[in-house]
Amino acid sequence: MGRRIQRILEDAPDDEMYLAQVKDFSDNLEKASLDALQATVDRLVNNIKIEQLINQDKVGHIAHPALPGLQIWLERDDRTGRLYLPFRPIVFGGDDTTFVCDGRIGLSLAQIYLEEFERQTQRLLPGGKATASAGVAIVKVHYPFARAYDLAEELAGCAKRYRIQLTQHHHDWNDGCLDWHFALSGLSGSLEDIRRREYQTHDGNLELRPVTVHENPDQDFRSWAIVRSGIHSFQEDKAWSNKHNKTKALRDVLRQGPVEVEKFGKRFGAVLPELETATGGKLDYFAVYGWRGNTSQGEGWCGYFDALDLADLFIPLER
Repeated sequence: MGRRIQRILEDAPDDEMYLAQVKDFSDNLEKASLDALQATVDRLVNNIKIEQLINQDKVGHIAHPALPGLQIWLERDDRTGRLYLPFRPIVFGGDDTTFVCDGRIGLSLAQIYLEEFERQTQRLLPGGKATASAGVAIVKVHYPFARAYDLAEELAGCAKRYRIQLTQHHHDWNDGCLDWHFALSGLSGSLEDIRRREYQTHDGNLELRPVTVHENPDQDFRSWAIVRSGIHSFQEDKAWSNKHNKTKALRDVLRQGPVEVEKFGKRFGAVLPELETATGGKLDYFAVYGWRGNTSQGEGWCGYFDALDLADLFIPLER
């Protein structure tokens, strides 16, 4: 945003024109942000199914299309009968947006908002689409709100730094990034310390985060499409869906590295899910070893751990 305003300053013939153009830019940015938020809410509303439980007051829910047990029942206002959305915007109407929602749809809504923001700014802003990065903190209901807010902000910072890193090597690339973290108990140490302690092994990184929203120009496996592809397989593939002992065993063996993953596959005939990139390409090497990169030097990347973390929590919001 700063660079776009700088270009307006450089191109404006005088102060009066500069002020007029900056005002137009700000008004259009606010409209794009609000339209993106409305489109995100519309997607959420379109995924609500009206179905009343026998002898219960709840009438609407959001459910996973293939996992009936993974669902969110909505509360109803006693006076009006209207349903409360599991969503509350806090900061919005500019280049910064924050909202609170049910954790099971947090990543879906964040990804939808980022895509809608791109689409709306493409239509309204001079210079083409603007991209955004996001951080998603998934916490328990009674987790201290201020700490959750700070965590989300820190995660957004991680996503932005990864984006800057990519643009330094790929100047024409223009996309956003996404980062998230589960804080199901109190945080012990900084986010960096937690990730080093919980998500790093002698082979490398168990997590792919942060990831790009669309195609990754540097490491094709570090994109939301790869994580989403893994989640879909663990939730809906008959070989993995509802196989909790099997997925737990896979989590354990992934920590032991690619050699043990290959043995696991041969021993149990457990072919790991194929992971699909944002452009539709298949990353077959993950299905054999579970890892990519120089694991002998501790610089590898695990393709499945993020998806396993999310498989019991993630509800997609279909178009």
